[in-house]
Amino acid sequence: MQGFKPYAFVAGWSLFAGSHFVLSHPKNRDYVIKEYFDGSELNFQTAYSLFAMTTFIPTCVYYMNYSRFLKPRLFIPNKPMRITARILQVSSAFMFSQALYADIPTISKNENEEKWEPKGILRITRHPLFGSFALLGIGNVLNSGYLGPTIFWGAFPIFWYFGSMHQDMRKKNDLPANYFSETSILPFKAIIEGKQSLWEALEEMEWSAGLGSATAMATLIATRPKSYSRFECSGCFFF
Repeated sequence: MQGFKPYAFVAGWSLFAGSHFVLSHPKNRDYVIKEYFDGSELNFQTAYSLFAMTTFIPTCVYYMNYSRFLKPRLFIPNKPMRITARILQVSSAFMFSQALYADIPTISKNENEEKWEPKGILRITRHPLFGSFALLGIGNVLNSGYLGPTIFWGAFPIFWYFGSMHQDMRKKNDLPANYFSETSILPFKAIIEGKQSLWEALEEMEWSAGLGSATAMATLIATRPKSYSRFECSGCFFF
């Protein structure tokens, strides 16, 4: 393929993100489940997941197949940018591992229940799973410099922020109030505001899982296939 057509990434991300926001909106979600899935939440989730895959996977495949032809070049990453990129990529693996252990509150606002308290990574951000992909996206953008990765990976932090706000809007009436009042979407915002303690967050981290994931990511970066352009994204997410 000669050249690069950015509309393919734009269309793929627009379909994926647009379908997510539209179908997950409470009013739309309730209507679709009632009218088209006979009230079955499971059937809706299955169809929703399949539709998401049919929009996102082709976007990923397009990126993998044509990533060697990424033009024009927007900037040349310098050494500080590359070092920052590696730190963000490794940090994304660490945050992803912590998200798997995060104690997200159950959907209940029963006043008789014990008050929920954020622990570990949730003291830093209440959306660590989205956040981990955002860090990976920013890292890969900094490590590239071409239009293709900038569009593809740059969409991850955008989706993280607006997706997190959308999820908060959907769950505002279901989850404990302090889940929102004592934590933050933006990493470290609740800590800077004095609502959370960084030291307590560090003490509560699952360090074995975190260090293992970070080491695995660093190894993938260091041993990525040589067939990838040195100016391309790290190659540690897609091979």
